[in-house]
Amino acid sequence: MILDRLKDATAAQHRSTERLVEQFGFLQSLDGYRRLLERFWGFYAPLERQIAAHPAWAGYDVGLDRRLHAPALASDLAALGVSPAALGALPQCQALPPAGTFPYTLGCMYVLEGATLGGQIIARQLGALGLAQGLGSSFYASYGADVGPMWRAFRALLVQAADAPAAEGQMLGGARDTFQALGHWLERGATV
Repeated sequence: MILDRLKDATAAQHRSTERLVEQFGFLQSLDGYRRLLERFWGFYAPLERQIAAHPAWAGYDVGLDRRLHAPALASDLAALGVSPAALGALPQCQALPPAGTFPYTLGCMYVLEGATLGGQIIARQLGALGLAQGLGSSFYASYGADVGPMWRAFRALLVQAADAPAAEGQMLGGARDTFQALGHWLERGATV
């Protein structure tokens, strides 16, 4: 089943990404948290533009606009004092996974959507950084009480689109490539 294959094929990369966030102390201070959100915005914004541009979305009713997380990142950064001009000047990742087939695109999106699950745990921890409830944490709070239904709907889309071995392989490739690109992007940002 594609869901198990995606989870198994990306498990090591997922753990590696989590270790990077811990290693660089992104969640240990308000400044570190802001830097993490800046890095995420620089990755999510261009990747989500690429994902949303795929013409196959017209055939699926999945609420794509609600699934784009760059606006929440921009809102959180504004709450943390990042001006619109400063946001526009932030670096954006150029080494994105390539635009590809729709199954490949869904594999890329699998990484971004999967982050909404763990984000719920992190959202509850952000109070320790001095953030007021809901202020600067909309990215991690993502869908709020709708996380479960949104994740189940996305999983159903993955199953529907993985209708052939070639499509499954493309999905797996998109997920692996996205985790790899995100890991490199976070590492680079930690040394800047």
